[in-house]
Amino acid sequence: MKYIWIKTFAIILFTTLCIAQNNKVKVTGDYTYTYGDSETLLEAKNICYSMAIREAIESNSIFISSTSVVTHSQLNDLIQTISSGYLQELKVVEEKIEGRNVYYKVEAYVEPDVIKESIGREVKRIKSGQDYKSIVRNDIIKVLSVKKQFRFDGDQVVSVVYKQVKPYTSTEVMIDWLDSDDIPIGGEKGFSEKRLRQNEIRKIQFYIPYRAFSYRVWLHNQKE
Repeated sequence: MKYIWIKTFAIILFTTLCIAQNNKVKVTGDYTYTYGDSETLLEAKNICYSMAIREAIESNSIFISSTSVVTHSQLNDLIQTISSGYLQELKVVEEKIEGRNVYYKVEAYVEPDVIKESIGREVKRIKSGQDYKSIVRNDIIKVLSVKKQFRFDGDQVVSVVYKQVKPYTSTEVMIDWLDSDDIPIGGEKGFSEKRLRQNEIRKIQFYIPYRAFSYRVWLHNQKE
């Protein structure tokens, strides 16, 4: 009886995995980047890796058909959103470095129905003028930009660039992580540098956790 139960469970599990795999579509992308004298090899790798991921996303037929109504800049935000939460089993399958030429080929899996739904939701958000980015300030710093960025290792970070307002003073920089329904799922806290003169510019980075769909950056004693 125990053997029959184990065998039945194994069959059910195998069937479930096959169905889940059949709902996925493989996407691939590759890119070659030639870097100049002012760039490092690591910077070139990061750029090339990001562009290869972009090529993979843009090759998907659902993405092509669903994004014809957005502008180029809006398209960039949409690609970043998809790459941060909807690419499964993302990996580098080929890497070449020849002189100043860097080449990457990546592959990943996507679920077409999920991608279509998320694109529709994002396009609606974009057309309504909403934005995840929040430019804020307090008496100590002024946040100039909040952007998602790829790292070479495949992780994504949110980079918060700020300008010092009050010299030689530190302040807390908070970020809330939100799911696809804008419900908070966690948060982190960082500190601006203390030894900065007025108008000096620095950057804080936060690693984006799994399941985070968007984010909100805010400051202690924030001004509207």
